[in-house]
Amino acid sequence: MTTIAYLNSPHTDPEVHAADCSNITRRTRMGFEHAGCAEVTTRSEAIYDYNADFIDDGATNDELWDLLFFPCAKLGWGSL
Repeated sequence: MTTIAYLNSPHTDPEVHAADCSNITRRTRMGFEHAGCAEVTTRSEAIYDYNADFIDDGATNDELWDLLFFPCAKLGWGSL
């Protein structure tokens, strides 16, 4: 299990970093907003966690946020 942090971006998909990643401070200075933390073991869990409110409201897969995973999160790299 790893603790991750979600960052909402003013220009791109939300980002996923390790909760203790030094990029979080830099990103918040650039206008990103800290959107919470979660303990997950897979990328799918992170996607479900981030989008849980939208899923509960009946959003389709096309309406869910894509997430950009950074290597520090240790859940793989890239978007999903």
